[in-house]
Amino acid sequence: MHRYVWRELVRNPRRTLASLVGVALAPIVTAVLVPLDQATWAGVALALGGSALVTVAHADNIERLRGGTERRLSTRSRGVSVPSAPRTL
Repeated sequence: MHRYVWRELVRNPRRTLASLVGVALAPIVTAVLVPLDQATWAGVALALGGSALVTVAHADNIERLRGGTERRLSTRSRGVSVPSAPRTL
């Protein structure tokens, strides 16, 4: 399982799609766990709400995926520098 996660989610140049699939599966997996007493319906509602929020927040990425123009991680725009995170001591 960890090899799949590493290959598909971490090294995948199109992480948006992999992330959205994971977010879409969260409420389903949570609902499957309810009859096994490993989750509650409140947990399913939270997973569903979180899934909806992430989907809405990534609407522009979803449109780029549909259009086939989602930028790969290894591709950078020329002339645009990506700022690094500030260092803390």
